[in-house]
Amino acid sequence: MLKNNRYFGRLFRRRIIFSLLLASAVALSLAAGCKKATPKQTVEKPKKVAVQVLEPSLIEDRITLPGEVVALRSVFLAAESPGRVEWIKTRGDGSTIEGSDVAKGEELVRIDARLSAALLKQAQAGLELANAGYHVQAKLALELANQGLVQAAAAYELANATYARKAALEDMGSASTQDLDRARMSWIQSRSAYESALLGFQAAQAGHEAARLLLVQAGSALTAAELAHEKATITSPFAGVVADVPVEIGAYLSSGKRVVHLISIDRVKVIVQVPESDIGRVTPEEPLLVRIPALKSLAINGSITRMPDTADQMTRTFPVEITIENPGRLIKPGMIAKVDFVLERVTDAIVVPINAILPVGEDYFVFVAKRDDSGDNARETFRARRRKVSLGIMREETFQIKKGLEAGDLLIVKGQQSVIEGQELEILEGLPGTGPGKAESAP
Repeated sequence: MLKNNRYFGRLFRRRIIFSLLLASAVALSLAAGCKKATPKQTVEKPKKVAVQVLEPSLIEDRITLPGEVVALRSVFLAAESPGRVEWIKTRGDGSTIEGSDVAKGEELVRIDARLSAALLKQAQAGLELANAGYHVQAKLALELANQGLVQAAAAYELANATYARKAALEDMGSASTQDLDRARMSWIQSRSAYESALLGFQAAQAGHEAARLLLVQAGSALTAAELAHEKATITSPFAGVVADVPVEIGAYLSSGKRVVHLISIDRVKVIVQVPESDIGRVTPEEPLLVRIPALKSLAINGSITRMPDTADQMTRTFPVEITIENPGRLIKPGMIAKVDFVLERVTDAIVVPINAILPVGEDYFVFVAKRDDSGDNARETFRARRRKVSLGIMREETFQIKKGLEAGDLLIVKGQQSVIEGQELEILEGLPGTGPGKAESAP
């Protein structure tokens, strides 16, 4: 709106200068008239003007903001295990693969895998030993301990029954004290053997569980060794373009060292920093027009794919993400884009040329042509009527009129600077049957 005020300020100053010159000319004419006889009064001639018939039309409040093109996907592949680079993928002619397309899962870089291969073999051997210890030794020991426990339990039960029978016979006088003592001794020995067998079985169970845990650990160690060996080969996680390979064959890599920069640019994103004063008027569903100045203002339709909830703390702007197609991959990451945002759209607006608006102080006025129905005129007569208007959206050389005009009004677009309220008009253009159907705005 500041630009509008500046424009109308310049226009208003020109009108003041014009008025002063006109007043000077009138004064000179009056002075000259004092020396001559007063001429006969003549009938005022109608003011010649051009009009525009106002009709509802579309107007949009747009802003154009710069943005930066970035790849749709961009990842830096890094070494996950240390080692020396022993192989880097090249083109068929042996040149670097930077700028080449690669498929998902394609090998890009290999790191010296001798150490990881040795660790893998060691882990495989450890798994075999743990497997044998669990399925052969520990299992056999558990089975033997179980058999010994069963036998000891049977002997204990037999000795217990024998001792009970001898005790009963001794009470009846049918068994000697020596027989009872031998039965009791046998019962004590069998009970001790059973307890020992039970402890042996429990120890075998513990050994079996320990062997199982060793087997699990050996399996985990093998998995880790396999992963470490696989990580010696760096592959593409998605189909894309190799943007950069910042390593050479023979270079030693530490864990986390960047090896390949991979991007996807069949579609690209444009990041636009939208001011906080406008972010509330941006509609995510609104289609956008994105232009690339470096490509002869290539214009592509895009859509908002991310609306941030928080502003950048440094710039106080909101990074809005827009996704567009990239035909022929002509659009490169890092290019500057210009994005047109539609902040407001009025489909049935009354739109007038900016030159038809006359600023007076802080108010704005226009002149319209109204039919004069006050008398019995033989011909159709129009007179100038001033209207105070309220301005809305400005678009190029036009303004939306929110209040003061309506569809069908005859807006004076030529000659409005010199007409006065109630002055009779002669419409040369704009009225059906008087010339061009729609007058151009005044220069």
